[in-house]
Amino acid sequence: MASTGTGDVNWIAKRLYKFGADKDALTSGNQLLRHVTTKKQFASAQGVYISTGLSNSQGFGNTAAGAYANANGAKGTQYVVPQRVFRMVGQLDDQVMKNAEYGSSETQLIDAVARDMDSAAETHGQELNSFLYRSVSGVRANANFSGATATLTDASGNLTPEAATLFEIGMTVIVYDPTNVTGRAGSAVVTKVDPIAGTVSLGGNWSASFTGITNGDVILRSDTRNGMLDGLAGWAPETPTTFLGVDQTQAPGRICGSYVDISGFGVREGFIRGFAKFKLQLGNNFDEKAPIFMNPMDVAEIEASIENIRVVDDELPSEYNVGIKTKKILGYTIAEDRHAPIGRAFVVPKAAFTLDTAGPMADYVDWNGSKFRYADNTGVLTFQILTIGNCYSERVAKLGQMKLSTRTL
Repeated sequence: MASTGTGDVNWIAKRLYKFGADKDALTSGNQLLRHVTTKKQFASAQGVYISTGLSNSQGFGNTAAGAYANANGAKGTQYVVPQRVFRMVGQLDDQVMKNAEYGSSETQLIDAVARDMDSAAETHGQELNSFLYRSVSGVRANANFSGATATLTDASGNLTPEAATLFEIGMTVIVYDPTNVTGRAGSAVVTKVDPIAGTVSLGGNWSASFTGITNGDVILRSDTRNGMLDGLAGWAPETPTTFLGVDQTQAPGRICGSYVDISGFGVREGFIRGFAKFKLQLGNNFDEKAPIFMNPMDVAEIEASIENIRVVDDELPSEYNVGIKTKKILGYTIAEDRHAPIGRAFVVPKAAFTLDTAGPMADYVDWNGSKFRYADNTGVLTFQILTIGNCYSERVAKLGQMKLSTRTL
């Protein structure tokens, strides 16, 4: 078989019968990622401009002259959506490489590379799916620290065990103060994740790995702070703000998605009231058939409250091989997604939210002229997946976010 000397080993690519990201692996279990519209129009080093139409009102009057005089010729308010860069690096250790080289087991090597590529694509997809809901900040959870264990919470201190799905064994993490402004010196590697208890653990104490750490601090994946997607938390915010160059406070629900707080009601009553408010705010923009993306624990609360009302399993089509599994409850289409923030429900009509890239959603890319690199001194084979782009809404008034009542389950 070909040599595995230091440097370019792109002969591996020629042996792979299927080269490139496996879309099934990329979107496996990632409901929102399957649902969003995907485009490939990001130019290199450029973003996109999304007009809100707010400052470009057209003139109206009884006469042509009056309408012309009332016309506003301003440029209009635009969201300026920047490119983000996401890399996922995969590696195979020296044992696999040596077995392949000395034992002439080329098939074993190709199988190992293909499996690792799919695993890396799946992890890459989970990262994208998680932050389609969240914000550019990269914050995964607040936490309370005790010894080697961090118990995950939201910003208000409520336990959020489901946030553990955003962490993985072997992930390098960093810690910032609760406002995500001041970094705690240090870094550490996650050694244990417990999604039932909602804890993330290190091999040693958190206080030994980070200087000045305190309860309520936020945990982020290394190298992702303020560099993730501009997700639904920005496009349909709880509190309108200046976002990507647009002052959303000028017209909430029109130039940003609508937000409804139903946390003061029981889950069933609140759900009904919430959608009544969406209809009131959005009018014809509200799509009653649009899927609502929620955490499975929140969906369970609704199911437990409706008693004998029938729940029907359904499936929405997607542009990938696997459809989006949904449930029909109270006449609404609900998609369960473990990455959805707990206590929130997002209304996302088809074609209202887009993930735009500069190429395929995830692509295996050249690295110093090679898609695969091998280091003879360490025996490690390395490859990387790259996504360049961001997400945005061209129909932002159709998006909605609800704050749900406190769970009892």
